[in-house]
Amino acid sequence: MSTLGPRLHAIALKALEFPRILSPSFTKDVCVASVYNSETSREYRELVLWLENTKIRKLKREGGEREKLLSETLEDEAWSKNYEAYLKACECDETHLTCAESKIDFLINLALAEEYRDRFDIAEEEEEKE
Repeated sequence: MSTLGPRLHAIALKALEFPRILSPSFTKDVCVASVYNSETSREYRELVLWLENTKIRKLKREGGEREKLLSETLEDEAWSKNYEAYLKACECDETHLTCAESKIDFLINLALAEEYRDRFDIAEEEEEKE
């Protein structure tokens, strides 16, 4: 069960500047609803990969660690196995491993925390320059 829900997902994804939510061709409801389809949907996998590539950055680019989350190249079973390993690497607790929505909640919250941390670090660097 999702703790954020579709409305807060939409707000969080907009704050994170998720391209699909910012696109005028997609309504927030359609974009967020696509996340709820299942872990095997293309949209769900694209969101996971986008969060990792742009916000979370837990996996190394070198060595192909992030490529394990590419949905186009993996079958459902292989992707699910890599996704579970990714969630554990992100220190996702058991309570979030119950369904696709809870997993996305966890990743969105982690992405928001990383975004905040990045902005805080930038502000500190600017203050030190002054």
